[in-house]
Amino acid sequence: MILSRTRKKPDFFAPTTSHSKKARKSSDAGEIQQRKRPLQTIIPFENLLVWAFFRGFGWWPARIADRSELDGPLDPPNDPTRWIRWFGDNKFSEVLVCEIAFFHEFDGFFSQTRFNRNSRYRLAIIEALQEASNRSGNHFSGVEEAVAWALQDFLPGGYQKILPEIRDDVKEMMKEFDPAKIKVPRKHQDDESQISSRIKQDMVNRRNKVVQHVRKKLLKIEEICLRCGEQVLVSEHPIFNGGLCPPCKKEYLEAVLSMNGKPVYCNICGGEKDIVCCGTEECNRSFCTECVTVLMMKTSKSTVSKRWMCLLCTEHDSKGLLVRRQDWMEKLQKYLTNTTEYALIYENPVVAKKKKLRVLSLFDGISAGLLALKALNFDIECYYASEIDRNALTISHTNHPEIVHVGDICSIDNKQLLEWGPFDLLLGGSPCNDLAMVNPLRKGLWSDEGSGWLFFEYFRILNACCVIAANNHAPFFWLFENVSRMDVKTKETISRYFQVNPVLLDASKVSAASRQRLFWGNLPGMTRPMIPRAADRLTLQECLENGRVALVEKVGTITTNSDTVSNKAVQEKYPVLDAAQKQKDMLWLSEIERAFGLPDHYTDKSNISCTNRRAVLGRTWSVPVIRHLLEPLREFYLS
Repeated sequence: MILSRTRKKPDFFAPTTSHSKKARKSSDAGEIQQRKRPLQTIIPFENLLVWAFFRGFGWWPARIADRSELDGPLDPPNDPTRWIRWFGDNKFSEVLVCEIAFFHEFDGFFSQTRFNRNSRYRLAIIEALQEASNRSGNHFSGVEEAVAWALQDFLPGGYQKILPEIRDDVKEMMKEFDPAKIKVPRKHQDDESQISSRIKQDMVNRRNKVVQHVRKKLLKIEEICLRCGEQVLVSEHPIFNGGLCPPCKKEYLEAVLSMNGKPVYCNICGGEKDIVCCGTEECNRSFCTECVTVLMMKTSKSTVSKRWMCLLCTEHDSKGLLVRRQDWMEKLQKYLTNTTEYALIYENPVVAKKKKLRVLSLFDGISAGLLALKALNFDIECYYASEIDRNALTISHTNHPEIVHVGDICSIDNKQLLEWGPFDLLLGGSPCNDLAMVNPLRKGLWSDEGSGWLFFEYFRILNACCVIAANNHAPFFWLFENVSRMDVKTKETISRYFQVNPVLLDASKVSAASRQRLFWGNLPGMTRPMIPRAADRLTLQECLENGRVALVEKVGTITTNSDTVSNKAVQEKYPVLDAAQKQKDMLWLSEIERAFGLPDHYTDKSNISCTNRRAVLGRTWSVPVIRHLLEPLREFYLS
């Protein structure tokens, strides 16, 4: 028999290759297509159990056809279709993939009423469940017991036990499969935001259903993705016992990188809906009410809005179903910086004779790098600096007249580098405004309209300096800094160019202000823990003028925006109490300088306005952090 593109219709099925508008708008199909995720083109393997939709009959159990079952010459189906074999009559049809759904979403498609009243539907369900039970190795005494098993997500074992055996060539194809790339059919392009919201809600509902199985001891919390409930895990959740599936790992990482010390994303699932903050004074972590009520076992969402303490602030390790990891801070930091492993193609040189240090600083700003070198008492032979900001140049030249300013980085060519070099140390951090995820209008690395492309100027000069140093048989060190809250692709691109993974350092370990930054480089000991010096100001109170009282121990990330100077949203602008005026106040510029490890009145030069001083301070480095990174170089150079 030669199969045609439209099979011969059985007496209880309608054709599947053409659907009227009335059928597409039927309440049965429409409701489920809005709730359930279609398979689309993610079914390259055969014999997968599925649901498929028929006009007039709703969803029916079926199986993706094995090509060996199809007799005669047959062209491969069009990309948005699949050949399937129906349970109940064992006939074949070519069905649109947008009208096919996973069989393991049984409770969303199974109709108990039809099962009781329609003998043919009952026969199809029994055949499908018989096939599923044979694959899983489970045996049931009756049909009702098998249906109950399917309604409980085929546990124990789950849907993985009812998957068909996959050929080796298909396994290679499935390695590239990313469920996050599944596209839902839509009528209009402007419906994308609504579809995205619907998919997220569908994911949350699926997670909450799986959580019920955890409570019934059918599953362990460590066996599910805390974000979507998936059981195919690729990594541990960095904060709580549980895991993350491949797409959720990327989404959660993007959310964590976007937090920037502000309560905008849930620390459990990375969601951004119905966010509530921890009631602890110094805690800046946030959680969504869905996770709190479902995983933390809160009785109602109304109780979450009241003052409550999150699991990361309590002395107990568990609350509800959630269990906090003992080393969650270390795991979170590793999670933020964990990327592709790069093999080192160089070793830190051993210098027989120490010499003076020759430095080139790109995007020099107010010369915080030079301040760190002076704090370490390095004997500096020359310090070349590239900077174009007029106020930063004024501050830098006034405080360090020995600096040789060389202008715009784009104007530096190889001839000049040969004349100035060889250099022992290259410092720099390109502008982060178009790389930071907190900027919704960021242009990224590749746009000519933004400033992100300046990274490649640093990379160009780095390569030239490496060649010059190698030709002179001289050791060469380099350090590159940028914002920690950049998207994953940008971080991976920078790491791929440098062939080095970044180190995440937070200035709060050695100062009174939090300032998380990523550092790439070949400096020795970059991953060692930061240890403050006795002279470091570690609390905000140590940085304040007389008569002023700190309302928080440490402030959040200080940027060019005066609003971002505290951990708590309620006190963002006013982390200080002025005792004389008896009112809350913002940080003064002299106090911000101390929080960055700068000398008093370092930026108070040439009548520069307060606005411009705050701008250059918001873009500078934390001196104690740079001092920590450069300190091992004292073994190689005079100090």
